[in-house]
Amino acid sequence: MRTKGVRNKEYISRLLYNARVRGIGLGGAGSKKKYSLYSAEELVINILKYRPEPRLVYGLPTVLRNNKINLERLTNQAIRLNLANEFGYILYMTGRLSEKHDAGDRPRSKINRALAVLKSKKENKNHQLLRLKVPHLEDVLKKMQLREEKQWNVLGRFTYDGFRHAYLSNRK
Repeated sequence: MRTKGVRNKEYISRLLYNARVRGIGLGGAGSKKKYSLYSAEELVINILKYRPEPRLVYGLPTVLRNNKINLERLTNQAIRLNLANEFGYILYMTGRLSEKHDAGDRPRSKINRALAVLKSKKENKNHQLLRLKVPHLEDVLKKMQLREEKQWNVLGRFTYDGFRHAYLSNRK
């Protein structure tokens, strides 16, 4: 996994390029320059670990739907990198969205198996998915925490409607 220089412009441009190629609609954002492609698994991990911006996080269910992904390998990688809570929440939302909007496209049993593994490995402390340098942000997010976020111990104020909007607008 490429992690060097996660704050430099080249890395961010490469990440945005990969997000656009993998199905996250970013409008005109990002460079038109072509970069080497990350695997879909690398893209998911890089977004969750280094750049959990709302526009990218909301697009992750689309990446999981539109790309061939080894869900078992991605789950194990998320657990190894202490991202079980965050990835579990994204996978849970992906399952809910595919259940309602993709009649039988993707086998639900794979998602359910991965969710069971992630639930057994999730940590009890809250993980902040939305990372902003704002004083007392964690306290504010705890007060506004949604039911699904509580279930996965994730703070971030990412709503189902936001995921649904991104999911439906990024359809291939």
